[in-house]
Amino acid sequence: MALPTDQMAELWALEHSTLKVPYEVLNKKFRMTQKALDRDVTRIGDCLNEMEKLLRNPVVNANDLNPWTIQLEEKLRALQEKLHDNVKQEVQAMDAINTRIDHLKIGVGSVSSECKEKQCWRQTRIERILVDYLLRSGYYDIAAAVAERCNIAHLTNMAIFAHARLVEDSLKRHETGPCLDWCYENRSRLRRLKSTLELKVRQQDFIELVRMGDKLAAVRYATKHFGSVDLATWGQLMPILGLLAFHPASNCERYKSIMSSDRWDELVDVFRCENLRLYQLGVYSVFSTCLQCGISAIKTPRCMLGNYDPYPVVSFPQRSPTHGSDDGQENAIRQSRLAQQQLQQQCPTCTDEVRLLSEQLPVAHASQSRLICPYSGEPLNENNPPFVLPNGFVYGQSSLLAIATQNGGKMVCPRTRQSFSLKEADRVYIL
Repeated sequence: MALPTDQMAELWALEHSTLKVPYEVLNKKFRMTQKALDRDVTRIGDCLNEMEKLLRNPVVNANDLNPWTIQLEEKLRALQEKLHDNVKQEVQAMDAINTRIDHLKIGVGSVSSECKEKQCWRQTRIERILVDYLLRSGYYDIAAAVAERCNIAHLTNMAIFAHARLVEDSLKRHETGPCLDWCYENRSRLRRLKSTLELKVRQQDFIELVRMGDKLAAVRYATKHFGSVDLATWGQLMPILGLLAFHPASNCERYKSIMSSDRWDELVDVFRCENLRLYQLGVYSVFSTCLQCGISAIKTPRCMLGNYDPYPVVSFPQRSPTHGSDDGQENAIRQSRLAQQQLQQQCPTCTDEVRLLSEQLPVAHASQSRLICPYSGEPLNENNPPFVLPNGFVYGQSSLLAIATQNGGKMVCPRTRQSFSLKEADRVYIL
C-alpha cells in the first residue's frame, strides 16, 4: 500500500539517515568481503597451479607435494573462517536495517496520531534527532548517555561516530596515522567523492617534518606522496613546499598561518565533513533543520526590529477619577511597560539567543492572520469579540467575564494588576 505524499515527504526529510547509514554500512561490508574473497581465491588458485605443475611430472614425490597440500588446506580454512565472520557482520547490518524499518512502520502506519504507541514513537524520534545532533557536534559521551538512558542505541548511528571519534582524538593529539588508515580503508569511495582529506593530512605531515627541522625527510616525503598529484592540485601544494625555503619561525604572515597549530582543528572539521559525505549524510542535522523550520514558522517582520515594544500602550481618556492623577497614570504606564518586557520573552524569536539564529531565516508566510486572546488562548472572533482596557491591553469577551466573575465584578488586568469596571472596556473592531 502506497503512502500519502505528505508522509513520504516527511519520511524522506527526517528519516533519510535512519535507513541510509545502515545501508551504506552493509554495502561497505559487502564490498570489503568481495575484495577479500577475490584476493584469497587468487592465492588459492596460485597454490593449485603449483600443485598442477608438480603433478605433470612423470614421477611425483609425495614429500614435494605435501607442503603445497598443507598450505592449500590452511588457505581454505582461513577463507572459510573469514567468510563466516564476514557473513555474520553482514547479517548484523541487515538486522539493523530491518529493526529500523520496523520502527519506522509504526510512525507511518495507519494508527491514529492520538494512539499512545504513536506518541511514544514521536518521543523516540525526538530523542534520536537529539542524539544525532550531539554526535555531529562532537559530544560523544553525552550522546552515548542519552542513547543508553532512552534505550535507543540500536536506532542511532553510534557505531560510525565512535570510530570517527578515535580519528578525531588522534588528530587533536597531532597524530595522522589513524586518519590515514581511515582514508586507506575508504579510498575508493573517497576518490569518487573527490575528497582532498588525505592530501591535507599528507600536507600536515610534511609541515611537521619542516617544523622539526628535518627538511631532507620532508623532501623525501613530498617526493613519495606528492609526485602523482595532478596539475590542478599543485596550486595548493606550492605554498606548503615553499616552507623549505623559510625558517619555521619566519615572520611572513602567509607561512605563519601555515605553521599555526590551528590547522589541526581545521583537519578535524574537514574529517567530520568527509565522514558525513561518506555515508551520504547532509551537512545540516535533522535537529538543525527542524529548529530552523520552527523558528521560521513563528518569525514575524517585527521580530527583527531589535529592542522594540511589542505591546505599545494605547492612550485612552480617563473616565474614572480613580485613575485621573498624573502620578497614577505614570505608575500604571510603568507597570505596563514592565509587564510588556516580560511578555516579550513569550516570543521565542525575540529572545537574544534565538534572534541570532533567525537572522538569515525567512519570515513566516501567513495569508490569514488570527487574533488570539493572551489570557485564555482562544481565538478572537464574532463569538469572542476583543475588548481593550484603558491601559491598552486587549482581551476576549469571555476572558473579561471570567476574570470579573472571579473578582466580584471588577476586571483586574492579568498583566498590570490594575482594576477596572467592565463598563470601561471598549469594543475593538478589526478592519
